[in-house]
Amino acid sequence: MELKNNKLALQDKDSIMYLLGGIMRNPSILSNTKEYPISLDDFPESFHKIIYGTMENLYKQTGGELTEFYPEEILRAISTTSHRDKFLATEGDKYLIRLSELQDSGTFEYHYKRIRKFTFLRSATALGFDMSDIYDINELDIAKVEERNKNFDEMTMEQLIGHLDKKNAQLHAQYTRENETEMNGHMGKNIDLILEDVLEGNSYGTHLISQATNAITFGLNDKRLYCVSAPTGHGKSRMDFLVASESFVEYYDTKTKQWFKRTPTRRAVYLGTELTEDQIKIPLLASISGIEEDLIKQGKKMLSPEEIERLYHAVDVIKRSPIWFVHLGNFDLQDIEFEINKHIIAHQVDLVIFDYIHTSLKLFTSLHNMGARGLSEHQILYQLTTRIKDFTTKYGVPIFTNTQVNDRYKEGIYDETTLQGSKAIAQKLDYGAIMVELQAEDLKLLEELKVSNPEIFGIGFVTPNMTINWYKTRDSKYARTRQWVHFNRGTMRLTDCFFTNYYNQVINVAKKQLVIEEDGEEYEKYQKYFV
Repeated sequence: MELKNNKLALQDKDSIMYLLGGIMRNPSILSNTKEYPISLDDFPESFHKIIYGTMENLYKQTGGELTEFYPEEILRAISTTSHRDKFLATEGDKYLIRLSELQDSGTFEYHYKRIRKFTFLRSATALGFDMSDIYDINELDIAKVEERNKNFDEMTMEQLIGHLDKKNAQLHAQYTRENETEMNGHMGKNIDLILEDVLEGNSYGTHLISQATNAITFGLNDKRLYCVSAPTGHGKSRMDFLVASESFVEYYDTKTKQWFKRTPTRRAVYLGTELTEDQIKIPLLASISGIEEDLIKQGKKMLSPEEIERLYHAVDVIKRSPIWFVHLGNFDLQDIEFEINKHIIAHQVDLVIFDYIHTSLKLFTSLHNMGARGLSEHQILYQLTTRIKDFTTKYGVPIFTNTQVNDRYKEGIYDETTLQGSKAIAQKLDYGAIMVELQAEDLKLLEELKVSNPEIFGIGFVTPNMTINWYKTRDSKYARTRQWVHFNRGTMRLTDCFFTNYYNQVINVAKKQLVIEEDGEEYEKYQKYFV
């Protein structure tokens, strides 16, 4: 009889019996969810689900104080449910006695791992993957069955996951051969065209944050993942607003008291996971108008007629600018990709701002349902970052995002180990920086630098209030560079001050002005005043 796709065949009833027997002898296993993340999904048959579910409920009801389960108390608990008759009809009472009589042979770990591996196989099969090369349930030859079981026992969960990843890669390659033909080949393919492009200055993308940042990052380039991390309240969302300003069609210069028309460098979609649309709009109006956000929020009584008129002009600017907003309060990977794809098709966006990399209940649930159970927070964050990086390549757009940081920044540590949740996030970034307000040691260093480097602290010098610490720059030489800036979080206006390396030595970074030539003189003026 053909058993393919029969999930009941992908189990080991003996291992299930020893697992349940082990829990009966030692109920504390149920509280050790980190080492033994057992769930109902590990039991494909309802018979075993009933026993496990009953023990789990009894353990919770007693506050985790049970030292042993007895057959009669489990049976008594089952008898109060709708499962009673079905359970007794299948001689469940006798089965419970058998479980209680099992001796502890020291093989609990073996049976647990074997059960979890079967759970993985069922999940992979349910997703449409053929796992018969790992465990062929239709094999009848005794010698081959023994060999199959031996190999399966020797495989770790990591090896199983790797095997599935390989299958997924093979499937992907099968349907992307045409694209691979275009991208792969001899190393000399198109190398002359690439050189010509670089010599023409096309290594640079569009403007990013400031002229100095352009030099460090080569600007905002397609297929790149940028991440600026910061402690709570240090302005990471404000930095998102500054990046979003690349889509504005006008800007007010507070120095010349003029509006400047400009050609947007990017068409942007803002995927807000933390802030709502209403929370974003006022800061954007502040950015465009040059009026402090706090002043705007105090109402008309604190604003001059000219400032009110300027704000309404800023409203019109936003209405005419190619920028869209999506609120993703609870999200998974599919939600992110759906919105990116939708806005690329509908609005031709070429910049995605994702605020910010963190876990969500929906993300956790979706990964769990895909078979990725028992993942820690840092593993989930790594999966999320990996997929976001994949989206930059798949859709050919840059993505700008953020993370929180841990307390290591207070010690003056500004590298991947400072990222909240997982330093593994940094592996997938093209550019990574940590932005912090000046710390006590920074203020002390600033005074020392004024003495040792008087040439950079002359007339017109703007005192910094923050540092942007670039710990990763994939395409440039400026890794481990500290960019000292003055960042007005009320208007999202940023001024470059000077640079040091991570050894606190002043270094020279030649600013890079990126302009759109076809827009002519007016855009050149905008660049002069605002970057």
